Amino acid sequence: MQLKQQSVNTGARINYENYSDFLADAIDVDFDAKRKTRCSQNTGKDEAEFRGTNTFADAVQLARGGWDDGTKLVAAMATTMTSEITGHIVEQTMYLDTTPQYCWDMASAVAGVPQCGVNFAPDQEKPLVRIAVNLSASAHISSDTLFLRAATIAALAECLEFAGMDTEIVIGGAQQERHLKLQVLITIKHAGQSIDTSVLAFALGHPSMVRRIVRAWEEKFYDNTLYDAFIANAHYGHPIPLVLDSNEYIHIGPETLWTSATKSMEWIKTTLRQYGVHLAD
Repeated sequence: MQLKQQSVNTGARINYENYSDFLADAIDVDFDAKRKTRCSQNTGKDEAEFRGTNTFADAVQLARGGWDDGTKLVAAMATTMTSEITGHIVEQTMYLDTTPQYCWDMASAVAGVPQCGVNFAPDQEKPLVRIAVNLSASAHISSDTLFLRAATIAALAECLEFAGMDTEIVIGGAQQERHLKLQVLITIKHAGQSIDTSVLAFALGHPSMVRRIVRAWEEKFYDNTLYDAFIANAHYGHPIPLVLDSNEYIHIGPETLWTSATKSMEWIKTTLRQYGVHLAD
């Protein structure tokens, strides 16, 4: 879906089915000359530290072409966490009983779990776990913390899929200023797709995503009333929880940030257990 210069109305919630459509709208910049305050375009030493890039053009290049250094770092961190956690997941190695459609989870049997017989249904649809991440992050959040957020979400999805589930990942931002509420949601991984680490690394791990690319989207599509309320004084409202279409999401809000890989892995393990995954000590 592309908005093609349509204004976003008060209280609007805009959903993009993929990352590329969102970028097409956010990056195809044609600003109204009357709009003199555009935070996405700000330059200077302090701005470069805050937004992670010297210019908007630099952010566009990373968003389109990929963030190689960040992708490698996020992939390495996610792989380390995934390897550690999946080593504790009790795999359901199937040993067939005399009944062809019935089998035993021998790990559970050895552990003394009475309910260790399961129906063998290889064609059964995988359970879907939906993950929603609020992109907002306070100005004092370090780049290392953002890296870890991206790696944590990637590791969570990989662990869930290792345990036999499917995943969907949605990212977005929601802001409020007085009575005005605005939200954009972008699906960066659909069920059945593999994780695009390049997209995930930039979208969740680089400050330019929310502080330049999402800001450009806001500056481009808010109508004049919203622009005056949100942007004219370089203020884009306060982060608020995402409004989702169901309660089935694992919702990672702006306050959910991890300061170490150990804490990330403990959170992932807790989440896996909530979805019925059996982890060995």
